[in-house]
Amino acid sequence: MNPSPSQPDRPRMSVMRAILIGQLVVNFPLFLIVLVLFILSGIFFPNDPWIALIGAVLLGWGWWSISTKRWRAWAISKGVPPRELTRMAAFTGLARPRDWYMYDLGKEEDEDEPRHP
Repeated sequence: MNPSPSQPDRPRMSVMRAILIGQLVVNFPLFLIVLVLFILSGIFFPNDPWIALIGAVLLGWGWWSISTKRWRAWAISKGVPPRELTRMAAFTGLARPRDWYMYDLGKEEDEDEPRHP
């Protein structure tokens, strides 16, 4: 039986590979954002270290929240099972766990998954 043209028979991406790519796409740029912000704030505002702290929290959280959602949607489009992806991403620190107290603020795409295992 031949596969239909609308559903090509392509292998699914592994969860671990998706997590590795997520670490490189989400957390590495996050590290660079925070590092550059601390360096620049040390140069321009040497007497106000709180500016670096506030800026790092705001810019870092903004980058993380946007890039994590995009990475997750990309990984799921590559065939990674959403439940395993969410569990492993939380285990590796890439994303928040499903039962995290602020989870409802983000409203993820897979609402059919139970909140508590």
